[in-house]
Amino acid sequence: MPYCLLFTALLVWNSTAQAQLPGRLTGTVADSSSGDPLPSVVVSLTGTSLGAFTDLQGRFDLPRVAPGTYELQLNLVGYAPATRQIQVRAGDHLPLDIRLNPRPIHLGETLVQAGRVTNLIGIAASANQGVVGASDLALRPLLRPGEIVEHIPGVIVTQHSGSGKANQYFMRGFNLDHGTDLAISVDGLPVNMRTHAHGQGYADLNFLIPELVAGVDFKKGPYYADVGDFGAAGAVEIRYYDRLPAGLVHLDAGQVGYARAVIADNATIGGDNLIWAGQFERKDSP
Repeated sequence: MPYCLLFTALLVWNSTAQAQLPGRLTGTVADSSSGDPLPSVVVSLTGTSLGAFTDLQGRFDLPRVAPGTYELQLNLVGYAPATRQIQVRAGDHLPLDIRLNPRPIHLGETLVQAGRVTNLIGIAASANQGVVGASDLALRPLLRPGEIVEHIPGVIVTQHSGSGKANQYFMRGFNLDHGTDLAISVDGLPVNMRTHAHGQGYADLNFLIPELVAGVDFKKGPYYADVGDFGAAGAVEIRYYDRLPAGLVHLDAGQVGYARAVIADNATIGGDNLIWAGQFERKDSP
């Protein structure tokens, strides 16, 4: 009697284990027109976390699939999605051969234009001229006011001391010292000093309030006689707004006791617009 009970228990355990064996799905995916294998097809079983991508030969492998009925989904850009009803039995290996039908994607016309936001086609006399607009200026923060010039391609602005003197300017890799050979003006007012202890053409932009700048016009190269003696390497014209888009209050704080406050707005006087602004800045560093 004990032997019969043991034999019956083994039979029940074996049939239960067989029912729990996972199945396996493998297959290839190809183009229905040409028969070429399709790589990178997304293969997934709905209702599960199982999925795979086809390889370069269009093959996929989904091991350890629990017995049951599933919907197999296949997706690839440029082809119509496909679905297959799959019945997986315990221990089964189901090889599949699936074809996808091409379905071109029609996109609307897109114009890609290199360059900045401001379009200068038909306006600039050469590729060495350009404009940096307010939209471009808003894309990057400034460590110091003089860096407003650094938006110009090929221009680098550095400072080897505190803000008590002008920045060091580089254009196309050449050292322009503190503004020598780089003519800089703000709303038509020349910034370069005719003579200075640091050399002729000294240009200090630390008085600039960046929030008021509407754009920067630049010319690179020794080709422009209208910019004067200091434009041997190029010229920069910084333009303030004629009318601010809106009044502003700007507060900054940082390390080493740094603090900065800016307030500006428009005022109408006699039918004309006047921009008024004030700036306070302090820090404990040199």
